[in-house]
Amino acid sequence: MQKNNITKKQHYIPQVYLRGFSREYKPLKKFDDDKRYTVFSYDLLSNKQIEQAIPIKSICYEKSIYELRDQNGDLINVNYLEKTFGILEIEFSKYRRKLERKAYYKENLKIRYFLDRDEREFWQSYITFQILRLPQIVKGAKEEAEKVFSGIGDKYSTYEIDSFAKMSLFPFFREIGEESIEYKVFSAIFDSMDRMNIAVGVNKNGRLITSDKTISIDTEIFPCDEYKSLFFPITSTLCVMFAGEEYKDTITNNTLIEIDDEWCDDINRSIVNSSFGKVYSSYKLSGEYFSDKR
Repeated sequence: MQKNNITKKQHYIPQVYLRGFSREYKPLKKFDDDKRYTVFSYDLLSNKQIEQAIPIKSICYEKSIYELRDQNGDLINVNYLEKTFGILEIEFSKYRRKLERKAYYKENLKIRYFLDRDEREFWQSYITFQILRLPQIVKGAKEEAEKVFSGIGDKYSTYEIDSFAKMSLFPFFREIGEESIEYKVFSAIFDSMDRMNIAVGVNKNGRLITSDKTISIDTEIFPCDEYKSLFFPITSTLCVMFAGEEYKDTITNNTLIEIDDEWCDDINRSIVNSSFGKVYSSYKLSGEYFSDKR
């Protein structure tokens, strides 16, 4: 069994992402010591604001959630998914900095094509992977795999089924074609954004918040041709936004737009209502976002 260099605390919300909602975060400033980044946390289950800011290293992780095991439960390909996500997170940092270099200039509000094709594809891909790596999705995939394998008898152990489920979620283990499970899973999320209008919203007052889900999606069915809306705050000042169906005309496609505090509050409420129970911010929150939490 491989035991060397196992990352036991595996973050399903990356620390590099959470930095953007930290009081210590400064756009375009390099500051890599995660121990010094902190966020305020609001617990929706207890309806309680944690009074002291907490280190981002201490939240949004589960023990060995991305590890693979053989039929005996021994670890295989140790840290493979964790390292792969690490590469993706480096790219996230690069693309976020690319937005920060141009999002704070008023003259860019007039640009007709704010994002190039590569940027749009990256943000759609990153959002897709962020959804797939959530614990609720990983565990749901295992439950579905158990149903599939239930008719086979005891040929495969629960460890192997768990590993199969993870390998089916992420297209990192083999070359994939359009008929593969991995392709179909990825496309079910990614393709729904293709037809939507995209914009980057900027709130210079730094009021945007995030959660233990990070993303808010409004849709009545899944999979679908397009969602009604999707919000993905990437810092307390920047949000990647998609609008579709009856909301498509609310944003002009591929533009930079200003988010006033009223609009920001609407986005924050959607993030709260989509969360699994924890909300994170660079400032202490009051109860204005939580009265209509389902």
